[in-house]
Amino acid sequence: MGDAVGDHVGPNGPQAVRANGPARETVARATTPLGVLSASTRSLWAHVQQRYLRERETGNWVNLRYIFSGYRTLDLAYNLSPVLFGALLAVAFATVYEAYHTAPALSLLGRRYRYNIIEAAVLLIALVAGVVVYVVVRRRGVFLVDYVTFLPPERLRVSYDAFMRLTAESGCFSQESMDFQMKLLHRSGVGEEAYFPAAMFQAKEIAAHGGNGAAVLNMQSAREEAEMVLFTVVEQLLRKTHTRARDIDILIVNCSLFNPTPSLSAMLVNRFQMKSSVRTYNLAGMGCSAGLIAKYALLHTVRTHRGGDDPAYGCIYQEEDKAGIRGVRLSKQIMEVAGEAVRENIFRLGPLVFPVDVHVRFFTNLLRRRYLRQRHLKPYVPDFHRAFDHFCIHTGGRAVIDTLESSLKLTPQDVAPSRYALERFGNTSSASIWYELQYLERNGKMRRGHRTWQIAFGSGFKCNSAVWKALRHIRPDEAAVYATTE
Repeated sequence: MGDAVGDHVGPNGPQAVRANGPARETVARATTPLGVLSASTRSLWAHVQQRYLRERETGNWVNLRYIFSGYRTLDLAYNLSPVLFGALLAVAFATVYEAYHTAPALSLLGRRYRYNIIEAAVLLIALVAGVVVYVVVRRRGVFLVDYVTFLPPERLRVSYDAFMRLTAESGCFSQESMDFQMKLLHRSGVGEEAYFPAAMFQAKEIAAHGGNGAAVLNMQSAREEAEMVLFTVVEQLLRKTHTRARDIDILIVNCSLFNPTPSLSAMLVNRFQMKSSVRTYNLAGMGCSAGLIAKYALLHTVRTHRGGDDPAYGCIYQEEDKAGIRGVRLSKQIMEVAGEAVRENIFRLGPLVFPVDVHVRFFTNLLRRRYLRQRHLKPYVPDFHRAFDHFCIHTGGRAVIDTLESSLKLTPQDVAPSRYALERFGNTSSASIWYELQYLERNGKMRRGHRTWQIAFGSGFKCNSAVWKALRHIRPDEAAVYATTE
């Protein structure tokens, strides 16, 4: 999800662009389709941001259906089990004390009945303790032992000037399109040290075929790129963790669009000669949300899938344009869809991560405002710093980071990992949240007990969250390493 919106955006630019609503005044001043695209994108993201800020102030942002769905999960019972156990234990002991020492009515019934009450209270304590132990023990822990990120070779680094030179040499774009790309590049948040796939540097070869990118951007070049990335990171990870490839029981590979036969997982099994009983899963078409599935313990995962809604399902759609060129169409409704998916995901995550006093304050405020008609009260907005120490936000574009920063009342320091990952590596899709976690480790910010929230979203439309707890202090020299071919 980048800074583009329209009816169709492909390799040759937008085929048709419309905008209405909050972007109408801005669009009216634009004189070209590309001008409309740029103006409508900024206006629509600004509209989404202002909408949620306004709803937060009025209390209309609260959706109880989303919140109660979070309270129905087993994770909540796991989190609250110590509190419930303590409360029931206090009641049980009070019952024992009352029955044995200060209940004259029970004394009249005789010692037999009095001790029956005591036995019932003791049985209640044992039952509650058994339930708590069962809930805690039956939950199997999921741990992140280590991870690595891919650092492309220096020959693939591309500056703004190099990007524009390659764009011009390809012969695919008009001057208007190139002017628009330069303007968008400076606003995107992507820095001068990001990287291009190797095939994209063959601009002259593309121009020699009449601007037909299929002559270079084909299945072979995609395989070579996948092999360079996957083989490098897996080899480095196995070496770092002292793990043999044949000891791996389950292999999961995710790639948004490239889905060859044999699959990417089969490619890794063949390259590293994994055992024949290894279970492989090849995920494709999930977009930027699929990166969320020791240094850390996994506390919670929340998955929100809005594919049942037609506008959400079709807001990011791969297809060919009228010229037969394959691209990804981004709907003008994508901002609204993304905002609603993120809101549902956050409301479902909240009951699992906030301490008990936040739950009490939230529902007390809601009760007073909604049912006692105390409209003068401002809505209670939880402080997300009560639940998390660090935030890893999917780098779908600068506007995405800006919107979540303002809507969740985060600080510039909270979103620094996301801005760094976007500037240094560009929009790396679902991998961006791992570059951000690596940034935190390399800067010595990860301490024992710290909780990190990773949130990503992509086509479908889906929004996924994962919450990790650091099991130890992580020094900068222990941070996740870069895997590189050079």
